[in-house]
Amino acid sequence: MMPEIKSAGDKMSRYHYLAEIFWPIDPGVARGFIKEGLLKTSGEDSLSARRKQLDLVDLAHKVDPDLPDKIIDSTDQDPARAKLRKSIKKQNENISFRKSLASPGSDIKEVIRNNREELPRAAWKNLSLLHADKTLPLSEIQCREMSIEASEFPIDHAYPIYAWMIESLRKKYSSTQQGEEFIRPVFDSCCENVLFLESMVGVACGRRPFVPDDFSQEGLGDGVKIISKGERNVAMDMLSNWLRDTSPDELIFSDPYFCPESFELLRLISANCENARVSILTSLKAQQDKGLSKNIEDGYRAAWSKEYGEIPPPQTDIAVLALEGSGGSPVHDRWLVCRHGGVRLGTSFNSIGRLKDSEISFFNEEESLKIKALLESYLHRKTRIMEGKKINISIFEL
Repeated sequence: MMPEIKSAGDKMSRYHYLAEIFWPIDPGVARGFIKEGLLKTSGEDSLSARRKQLDLVDLAHKVDPDLPDKIIDSTDQDPARAKLRKSIKKQNENISFRKSLASPGSDIKEVIRNNREELPRAAWKNLSLLHADKTLPLSEIQCREMSIEASEFPIDHAYPIYAWMIESLRKKYSSTQQGEEFIRPVFDSCCENVLFLESMVGVACGRRPFVPDDFSQEGLGDGVKIISKGERNVAMDMLSNWLRDTSPDELIFSDPYFCPESFELLRLISANCENARVSILTSLKAQQDKGLSKNIEDGYRAAWSKEYGEIPPPQTDIAVLALEGSGGSPVHDRWLVCRHGGVRLGTSFNSIGRLKDSEISFFNEEESLKIKALLESYLHRKTRIMEGKKINISIFEL
């Protein structure tokens, strides 16, 4: 079918589409479509074809970060493919540069040292990924470093850098107590700079600049909560606040219906306590219901990459429990626990705050330690029998 398509751009779009479909199902097939799509159209030189090739390289990097290099190594030295090799190599370098910029804790100044000219383009891409929740926001320290670097660029090139920095601060701090401390000064500074630029343009045009009078002034049930239908955002804010306040280094979450659609919880954990290690207890039945019974591990990893792109998951172990005969979990309740406290969800994580009323409740350290010990008995395979039925368990790292 593909050889009959004459348009190179259309042909590569089909390869891209097929690769995306097969990525969560069979990553090996997806790799094959990407490689074939690039090699079969290596001689094309139109602007549209080059853009489609770059899209395929982007997808290749998402499916397997080593895939672009493997494709380069597999091409022969045919001069017709020289441009393709060069294009793949350059795009791969740009992707690595962009990911390094957005990496938590990265030294912005060091990262851009030898690739400064790519910073505005990388900022545009990271901004779009941030809007789509596919990359993490910059930290306050990284934003400060980024603002210094942006000041060295012309305004049109600096704009995407500032936009990425401001959106990072908004994403990270808008619902926290630090929001007023970090975001308001940035807003006031932007307003001041707009007025300053307006004044400069006015002077250049022979107009008297407008300067406001205050332009130079400084200072520019205790533990139970009912979550009603449609209050998903309330539930997520409560969990985020608890994670920030508790700041755990280890978490255990039990939910017999946990599946890749529940990854929002891992994103909350990653955003609020990025160094925490997470253990998830779910059931084989839930995976079978989602069509993941054959290769659960690959399915989870592909689903994470497809949904969140370059955001790395927190350190996560997935424990799939299966009661003999049913494939269900021996644990019914939804608990999120650490050493210092815990949270009980009245329904599955995916359902809370959506279609029905439910609750979120918090419990103290003493209760948490009891529940944590129970869950660890399954994680460490100490409990293997329930009511005469064997409990099978498989564990993998996300």
